[in-house]
Amino acid sequence: METLEGRKLSLFTVGYLRLRHTVAQFMDRFPGLYLRLHWGRSSACGRDTEIVIDGYPRSGNSFAVRALREPEGRMVNVAAFKHYSSNAILGVKKKKAVVVVVRDPEQAVTSLAVMAPYLSMRQLLHRWVLFHKRVWPYRAGMVVATFDQITQDFGAVTRRVNQRFGTHFAEFQHTEENVKKIFDRFAEQHRKRHGKIIESTIPRPSPQRAEMCERARQAFRLPKYAPLRDEAMRLYERFASYAQKPVE
Repeated sequence: METLEGRKLSLFTVGYLRLRHTVAQFMDRFPGLYLRLHWGRSSACGRDTEIVIDGYPRSGNSFAVRALREPEGRMVNVAAFKHYSSNAILGVKKKKAVVVVVRDPEQAVTSLAVMAPYLSMRQLLHRWVLFHKRVWPYRAGMVVATFDQITQDFGAVTRRVNQRFGTHFAEFQHTEENVKKIFDRFAEQHRKRHGKIIESTIPRPSPQRAEMCERARQAFRLPKYAPLRDEAMRLYERFASYAQKPVE
């Protein structure tokens, strides 16, 4: 049996989740139509959106959103967590401030494999490739930030956003204490939602998750996935290089 958020899933539920994933991948080709469906609890880019922050799941999305809001002391209207290219693309088209977060595909894909074990490794890798291929042509209208940039100095990412889009977001002070506050907030919200901490889904590092990811990494490295892995790494190198460029 597959598991999701600590629950056993029926074969019917597993089939539904896989179908939903396939349909979402197809609909992502049509940003306006896809976002009108507004699937899930995530926030889609709209008229009142102040900034779009999005990327492939498990790439630092949650940390980025929290680190942006924390120094502001208010609920900045962030369109986030769609995890498909439509949200970022529509943000660029609407001339919003847009941040796309990018993580090494092996780390992101294996982490998502732990969170969504009902999806095959091929599906997860294919989703990583599609997201980044679709976003790449719109890179001039966004700030690209790597996982390391987000988790090691988010204040510098905010500075780039303000320079690029003329916004005035307060900069996150990336101290050990402030980072701990964010992780503590994640834990608090997680317990309220699930009644306990589920290591496979909570957005923070832990030894337990590292062990789970190591098992998924063995599948990720199988020879049959080499073409998709190679394509993903080429895309990642492009994005990582672009993320180092000064704001124009």
